[in-house]
Parts: sequence; C-alpha cells; structure tokens
Amino acid sequence: MDWLTGKSYDHRRDWVVVRVNELASIFAVRVLAYAAMSNHLHLALEFDPAWVEQWSDVECLDRWQRLYCPADYSEQQKVNRLTAWLCQPERIAQIRQRLASVSEFMKCLNEHIARLANLEDGCTGRFWEGRFKCQRLLDEQAVLSAMVYVDLNPIRAAMAPDLESSDYTSIQQRLRETAERLGDVDKLLKPVAGVPGELALGISLRHYLGLVYWTGRVMHPTKRGKIEGTAPSVLDVLDLRENGEQRPALLDRFALSVRAWTHQVKGTESDFYRVIGAAEQILDYAEDIGQRWLQGIGVARLLNERRARPKPV
Repeated sequence: MDWLTGKSYDHRRDWVVVRVNELASIFAVRVLAYAAMSNHLHLALEFDPAWVEQWSDVECLDRWQRLYCPADYSEQQKVNRLTAWLCQPERIAQIRQRLASVSEFMKCLNEHIARLANLEDGCTGRFWEGRFKCQRLLDEQAVLSAMVYVDLNPIRAAMAPDLESSDYTSIQQRLRETAERLGDVDKLLKPVAGVPGELALGISLRHYLGLVYWTGRVMHPTKRGKIEGTAPSVLDVLDLRENGEQRPALLDRFALSVRAWTHQVKGTESDFYRVIGAAEQILDYAEDIGQRWLQGIGVARLLNERRARPKPV
C-alpha cells in the first residue's frame, strides 16, 4: 500500500509468488520457504548441480528456452534452435551450470518483476534497490532456523496476527495444502516448489508447523510481532495450538535452549552475514574462501554456549 496515494500494490506480491513457482519448475532448485513482503522478498532455497546432471541435454535446453526465447518464435524455430545447440557441448555445459545458479535464478526473478512493474507504472529504469543478499546455510540447524525466520516475517513485521493470514508466504501455502490433505501431515517435510523429494532435515510436516507456531508465540511475548488470536485454525485440527506453549521436541534434537533457538532465528540477518552455521563450520568455510574471519562466528560461539545441557540419564 502506498500511503501517499492510497493505491495498493499487493498484486505485485502475487507476481513474485507466481514467478518463483515458475522458475522453480525450470531450475535445479527447491524452494524451502518464501515470504513476499510489501517492499522486499525472503527466500530459502536449496540448489544442487547433481540434479541438473540427471537431466538429458534435450531437457536442459528445453528448460533454457523456457527462460530465454523470443516471444514471436514459432515451434519450428524453437526446434531448429535446440537442434543447433545440441551440436555445441560447451554451450550445454554452461547452461547446466547456470540452471543450478542462485545468481541466474535471482536475475530471472528480479528482471521479470521489474519489467512488469515498470510497464504498469509507465516508466523505465531500476526497480529493485540493489543486488540481492545471499547467505550460505552450513548445517541443518541453519536451514531450519532460516526457514522459520522467513515464514515468520509477516508476524514479526506485525503485518499479520497469525500464520494463516500471513499472505504470500510458504507457511500459508503449507497450511492450506495440509488442510486439504490431512493424511500428509506426518510425512517428511518437502519443498513448497521445485525438485520433488523429501528434505534432508528428516522432520515431519506436523513437527515443522508446530515449531513455526511455537516460535512465533514465544519470540516476543510482550512486544509486537507475535502470533495471537483464538480464531479456529487448521492448527487445532492438528493438535498443535493446544501444545503451543510447550517446548518442541526438535529443540532437543539439536540440544538447543529456548533462548539459543530464538536468538538464532531473530539474528538470521542481523547477526550473520554471508554464512549461517556453527562456529567451526563458519571457520572452515572462511578458510576455504581464503579468509580468516566471517561475521557470525562470535554469535555462533555464544549460541553454542547456550545450548541446552544434556539431561541426566
């Protein structure tokens, strides 16, 4: 919503979600979480070049043509183009690499949205403020905390009072799909779009929804940016709301205290920069790229000190 003109631009958030899903069907990517906010976008993505290697040359080129092909090309022109490319192994290798690139993915997303917005506004020039910020997730805990951070963005920004009204987010999509297929709630968590398959996290959809709900309840109990309200919810059907004040079992799996978990989720952007993970893994990554230090090492060490102590046997 533009507060000066009173004009709503929420439909552009729908553009983002549609485009993300479209690109996820082309790239070697899994969309783990997304939140299209009023003036920015959050994505948790998984890329794996091994997925591209499973595709034939024809499939790779066909996916590439879905990205980059003149709109006025006939089917015969597309076939001729693909046939010519099949004789160019170096081009095919480059295309495979770019289909597993986060930079290529974001370029195709941002450029598409910019063109639509500029066309609607009747102007030209830069639409996005700058290049996207990217953080590497080094371990399961980092992946999980990043997903929860993304899914709770509308709650934290006080744009929505609960998960189900968090529009243009993956958590809303997961809840709606779960309400339609309750039998899937105890199956392993899958991506919301992209390469199909179960996530390496090895947790069920029920446990993930419960973790997001619980985290949103305890993040800031006395400040804005928390889940509230007692309206009927799919969480009631899943027996998650009544247990919303209990510590999730997933925290025991990572031996995390409540304080350490909420600190990591809140600090996804502010405390970490290029990478998120345990201190030793951040140090190893820094060494791999020829650096001695990366922002977040101190926070990672602090979080390790705050890990829950093992329960006596």
